[in-house]
Amino acid sequence: MQTLSRELENRARIATGAFARLRSEQREIDADYLILLIAKSGSAPQSVGAYLLLNHLSRETRGTIGGGRIEYRASALACELAKRGLSARLRYTLDNHKASDLGMICGGENELVFLPIHPESPLFADDSLESQDSAACLATTFRALALDRPAAPLDWRSHPDYSEALEDFAQETKFFEVYSEPYEFLPMAELAAQLTSDVDFTEALSAAQGSLLLETKRGSYFFVTTNLLPRLIICGGGHVAQAISKLLDGLEWPHWILEDRADFLNPALFSSLAKLQLVNFAELEADFSFEAQDFVLVMTRGHQYDYDVVTQLLKQMPAYVGVMGSRRKVESVRRMLAEAGFDADLIDSLHAPVGINIGAVSLVEIAHSVIAELIAVRRAVAPERQRPMRDLLNRS
Repeated sequence: MQTLSRELENRARIATGAFARLRSEQREIDADYLILLIAKSGSAPQSVGAYLLLNHLSRETRGTIGGGRIEYRASALACELAKRGLSARLRYTLDNHKASDLGMICGGENELVFLPIHPESPLFADDSLESQDSAACLATTFRALALDRPAAPLDWRSHPDYSEALEDFAQETKFFEVYSEPYEFLPMAELAAQLTSDVDFTEALSAAQGSLLLETKRGSYFFVTTNLLPRLIICGGGHVAQAISKLLDGLEWPHWILEDRADFLNPALFSSLAKLQLVNFAELEADFSFEAQDFVLVMTRGHQYDYDVVTQLLKQMPAYVGVMGSRRKVESVRRMLAEAGFDADLIDSLHAPVGINIGAVSLVEIAHSVIAELIAVRRAVAPERQRPMRDLLNRS
């Protein structure tokens, strides 16, 4: 059994919840088609792994592959392919001229896969992290799309119905192949054994900072890990929480505000994406159910209940816990947690003081610092954090 690092475990936990929300998006619009960005070079508006779910009858969508006219054209192509039960793979180059024609200012080259989907697809599998090893963690974090499965491209130009509908799209692309057989997502269980034995899989997926295209001796695969946002809960509804909430609007990041003062749960103080809930922080476990993939910020009024909230969270171990506070407050919390018998490594897993060190002073700057760290952790980038708790103590 391979050792499961905390970083891999956290990624798996976040993916579990995020894929659950992907399933929810699919059900919201009864999506039957998927456009997936599998490769890019140069400047392009979205990261590899960006997706667009589409109901080809209602034209409703969820997600984005970059917006603008290119997304409009890709959606139109997906509708034509969906009508005929076809898959496709295309590559287009956004040089300055084409980018301008498409109403965009970024250049670069993108490669897209178009494929039919259904609610039972392994893409939407409800995989939970049960086995404590790296293979299980990677199988939970990723979904595998087999790119070798369509045996041969379709000679679509020889079919009058296909050629009339697809010729315009082919003219705009650098590479365009259509398949009568669909691309398929594979149950990760099929690859679980290989994940433990094949260095191509294990090393590449363990090091991956997101979705990736992987050519191996076993075939060509696109491993999808979701770009969806983990659930974010802010314990406390004071001025910093309000500033953070309003900035989360730009990230389209839904979040919860938990507060023990009813008069602070005023929707006008927060983003429209915020869900407000009155709780008793001393008995928070009874009022709110936390999940393993959650991101949690702790900033209760006057820090009065921060210790109570943190002790409850450490028993449940969300993927991320950030604690607002000064150096002295952080030292006090650490000592109290150690005296309560919590493991030192567990205590050091807290992001405290929360936020990336940008020299923040004002309320809005502090909010930016906190959100920057949330983004860095979510993207698996090591942020330049404030001094760790243990270092602060050693200097005192």
